[in-house]
Amino acid sequence: MGSLRSKVKNGLTWSFVDNILLRAVTFIVMIFLTRILEPKDFGLIAIVTVFISLGNALIEGGLGNSIIRDNTADYEDFNAVFYGNLIISILLYPILYFSAPLIALFFENSLVTNLIRVYGVTFIISAFYYVQHSLLIKQVLFQKIALYNTPAVIIGACIGILCAYNGLGVWSLVYMQIATLLFKSLIYWFASAWRPRIGFSMNFLKKHIKFGYRLMVIAVMDAISSEMNSFIIGKNFNISTLGFYNQS
Repeated sequence: MGSLRSKVKNGLTWSFVDNILLRAVTFIVMIFLTRILEPKDFGLIAIVTVFISLGNALIEGGLGNSIIRDNTADYEDFNAVFYGNLIISILLYPILYFSAPLIALFFENSLVTNLIRVYGVTFIISAFYYVQHSLLIKQVLFQKIALYNTPAVIIGACIGILCAYNGLGVWSLVYMQIATLLFKSLIYWFASAWRPRIGFSMNFLKKHIKFGYRLMVIAVMDAISSEMNSFIIGKNFNISTLGFYNQS
């Protein structure tokens, strides 16, 4: 019992450290970027983030949380969830891709089309590390999560700042996020002992879908609630105003 209490206490401490480190790095990076980029760049990325957040809620909100809460989960469960996340990501991206022109038309900004199409690739990239991340949470190994997240965030931040200095504007924010998730996926993939195998059991996937869809609905509702203000401001005010709101 004492060992479990110690493990949980250590895990919570490292979870706190992870959040503080990531927020500190993000804060410093944004100070640099706000001196280089224009308010409209942050407004554009805020519009795109509305739909990316909804997509992530659909992918992350259900299956990954299901294996964390399932005390009987084994290799077959993890394998099924890996392929389930990957399938959802691959199905979701084309929907976002072909919806992008309509979203751009709604917000009356043609640049939104390409931004969403490129940023949406993060759905597929992220699917490759969700299971490894969920396993670390399940094992209360938040120290490893902090050690894996920090270098990925720093590398992504450096790429974003470099792109901004080279005049890429709003694209520097997109490339920063893509680079962060790409390096995070690589780090989790090579640092984790778990690997998926070819093929999966539909019965195991159905079990986690049955439990996870409730969590997914909650995650989607939370994403809608969080992004509603950006959606309304982006539609009814100019992009720069949304940029100021987003950064404030």
